[in-house]
Amino acid sequence: SSISPASAAILDDVVAVMTKHPDIVIGLEGHADPRNNRAYNEALSERRSDAVRRYLVAAGISPDRVKTDSFGETKTLGDPARDRRVEFRIIKSDSDLSVDSSETDLQPSPKDSVVHPDR
Repeated sequence: SSISPASAAILDDVVAVMTKHPDIVIGLEGHADPRNNRAYNEALSERRSDAVRRYLVAAGISPDRVKTDSFGETKTLGDPARDRRVEFRIIKSDSDLSVDSSETDLQPSPKDSVVHPDR
C-alpha cells in the first residue's frame, strides 16, 4: 500500500503530536471494503496499517509506540470508499489531549501522486 500526499500531510501532523508527547502509544486499525474475498481483504487491511506504521517509524516514531491490527471487511461503514481506511486509536497517553474524531475523505483521484513509505 502507498500513502497519498494528502494522507502524508495528516501523518506528518500525527508525527508532530507524537514527537511533542512521547508518552502516546497509538493503535492503527486497517480496514477493507467487501469487494474481494475474505483472505485478500485481511491481507490488504494489514498492508494498509503496516504502510502507515512504516511511515511513522521512518519519520522517527519508535516502533514500540505504534501497534497495528487488521480487520479486513469485518467493520464496514456501508460505503466502499469509506471502508478502505486506517483508523487511529490512542492506546496510552499521560497527556491531556483533545482528540478530533472528524473524518476526511482522502481517496486519491487517478491524477494524484503517491508517497511510498518503503522508499
